[in-house]
Amino acid sequence: MGEQDYHQAIWQAYIKGDDNAFENLYKAYASRLFIYGCNLTSDEALVKDAIQEIFLKLYQKDKSLIDIHNIRSYLFVALRNHVRKSLHVRRNQFRHQKAYQELQPRSEFSLPVSPEETSPSSDEFMATLKTEVDQLPGRQREVICLKFFEGFDYHEITSIMAISYQVARNYVSRGMKRLRAQMAEEQAAGSGESGIRRSAISG
Repeated sequence: MGEQDYHQAIWQAYIKGDDNAFENLYKAYASRLFIYGCNLTSDEALVKDAIQEIFLKLYQKDKSLIDIHNIRSYLFVALRNHVRKSLHVRRNQFRHQKAYQELQPRSEFSLPVSPEETSPSSDEFMATLKTEVDQLPGRQREVICLKFFEGFDYHEITSIMAISYQVARNYVSRGMKRLRAQMAEEQAAGSGESGIRRSAISG
């Protein structure tokens, strides 16, 4: 049984009356939802409150009225909608540009990249990669987070982000292309500095 099927089984156990299963579901997803939420906003407190509220409302619902076929996708969609709604409300409360800047998205995740994309060989490389990911446009960064960090397929991503299948693929393609270019520039710059240092020492 895969991880997603296992979590779905836990959810079904809760629906059938096992309240302990709900706690297990929360433990399985809380930290993962937090990482994803921090990809949508830099306000960690807002993300934590959103996660708590989502699970609380879910717990308070009448089990007989709940119709959720994929709990994993449901939780990510619910968090995304909640965070965006909260940010929209907050933005309307501030008039100064400084407040808007404080609400800009900032990624807090490390991107697990497949061997086909790159082969990280050190902590320094991964730190550089994280920095480069943070510089991607918001939507590209979000899709890459869902695709490579959470393992969602393109069809699931289209549901979570309300975009088409092709748009999701385009975001990933452009994001990875931009990452490769940025990493190449970093490596070239590093090689150039090393050459200058060697020349200075030789001289």
